[in-house]
Formats: sequence, structure tokens, C-alpha cells
Amino acid sequence: MNYKSVCHYKKYKLGCGFCNLPENGPNIKISDLNEVIDAYLEEGNFNHFLIGGGSEEPSYNFEKIFKIIQYIRSKSKKPIYLMSLPPSDTSILEQLYKDGLDEIAFNIEIFDRELAKKIMPGKGTLGLDRYLSALSHAVKLWGGHGAVRSLVILGLERDDTFLQGIETLCKMGVQPIVSILRPMPNTPLANKINPSNAYCKRMFDEISYICKKYHQMLGPSCMYCQNNTLSLPFIAFKKYKTSSPI
Repeated sequence: MNYKSVCHYKKYKLGCGFCNLPENGPNIKISDLNEVIDAYLEEGNFNHFLIGGGSEEPSYNFEKIFKIIQYIRSKSKKPIYLMSLPPSDTSILEQLYKDGLDEIAFNIEIFDRELAKKIMPGKGTLGLDRYLSALSHAVKLWGGHGAVRSLVILGLERDDTFLQGIETLCKMGVQPIVSILRPMPNTPLANKINPSNAYCKRMFDEISYICKKYHQMLGPSCMYCQNNTLSLPFIAFKKYKTSSPI
């Protein structure tokens, strides 16, 4: 469920080099989202709610997200999963937890923050410390067994930096999700060569070894959410047994 159609950074020409989302889009009202939620709940054939969309500005107070979660919780006990930028104030995480959010992800995407600034001129300016601080606080609330996640992109940075980052996440109790770089047309990285199958297999083995070392599992836990991720359905948690999330 995209609660926001336009990325804050795209509006200021600071979008990520791998993203092909439009710079403009409609304003999505809470009433519109509630209507969609009601329609899906009437249908009933889905696993969990995934709340995402374009990035907000770094000082965003999560007010709209609070309202979405509260509305869902007033109607359903289905799991709710949020992917967003890490908040600057950890009290926001406590409110999300209190409101009934089940799973949360702050996607670092590139561990090498100097490289991140070049490829992600907007999001890359957010320091790694902000991500790690929010993830650490989230683990204290939701636990370290798959409910707190961070997605990173394979194919952009050096292997040693990437694997060190994966180990940092696992050691913290954060489940890593690895998205394979797929260069898209009409983006700054359109001409970059995507990782080979052999390379992905080698990295999968190394990442899996690190995850096992810290009793983590390469995410996401829901196999229906594994599109374009470096994961295999048979190793997913046996958590979801129906159809896809919204």
C-alpha cells in the first residue's frame, strides 16, 4: 500500500540513481486509503499490510502513518509492515509499536555512505548512524528475530563493505533483505551492468553464512514479498500461507 505517490527527494531533483518513479503524482488522502483498506478486508484473501511509498522529508513526524495503522487496527488483526526512512526521534518508534505495528524496515540500500551520496544525492545524505540507531531501538521494541529489517542493494558497492554491513545488521538482530540491482531505463544507472547469476550465487552463500552465524535468516520472511530479492522460497519462515500482501 503506497500512502504517498511522490518521493520528497524526487521533487527536488535528488532522487536515487536506480529509481524510475515519477517526479509528480496525486495527493493520496486518508479517506482514499481507508476505502482501499476496507475493500481488501472485505475480500480477505491476503497475508499482511505493507505500508510504503515515496520517501518523506527527513523531519517527517509520521502523523499520516499513525492514522493508517490505527485505522487498520480498528478493523483487523492482520500483521502490518512498514518500510520508511528512519525517524529522527525514537519516540515515534514507540508510538508505532503502541499502535500495533508488527514489522518495520529502514532500508540502508548502500553501506558506503560516500558512494551513497553520489548514487542517492538525497537519501544518501542521511548518515549511517541514523539508520543504525533507529534499527537498534526498533530491535529493543520488536525483538531481533525477523520483525526488524533493512534492505540493501547488491551490485553497487565493494564486496567487503557490503558483507561487513550485512554482518553489522545481523549482529544487531536486524534481518537483512538483499535486492539485486536491476538497471532501469531512463535512470542515471540505466547503462550499468547488473550482477551475474554466478556472482549472486557466490554472494548468497557468503551472506547466508553470516546470517546463520547470528541466527538470522535472509529476508524477507514472506515469500510473496521476495520479488527481486536474493532469497529462495524454501528457506523463508513458515509464516504466511495464503496469497499476497497489499
